[in-house]
Amino acid sequence: LLTACTTAPVPATAPEAAAPTEADLQLRGRLAGKTLANAESTMALTADGRLLGKESTGEITRGTWEIRDGKWCRTLTEPAEWAGTGCRGVTFSGNTVTMSKDDGTSFTYTISG
Repeated sequence: LLTACTTAPVPATAPEAAAPTEADLQLRGRLAGKTLANAESTMALTADGRLLGKESTGEITRGTWEIRDGKWCRTLTEPAEWAGTGCRGVTFSGNTVTMSKDDGTSFTYTISG
């Protein structure tokens, strides 16, 4: 006589995020709580990872930001046509920061706050 053996399904667990590196923590510290501005836009990067911005056209941008693998990453929720995540390389010079996309496009902002 054969009997079926059943077990309760094992719940899937999300992999734990890797602990941030010291360099990532330092980069985060230089941007958290700051406002970045240039002729096209202004964005506030809160210490708790929120992003709120305004374009020169008056359009509002909203989302979150984080440092991931040495890059500044933002996930926009507004406006809908810009929704999604993008990461940028970061270079500081005095009170400015340049954020560069993988395609070579870059944006330079003055840091305040």
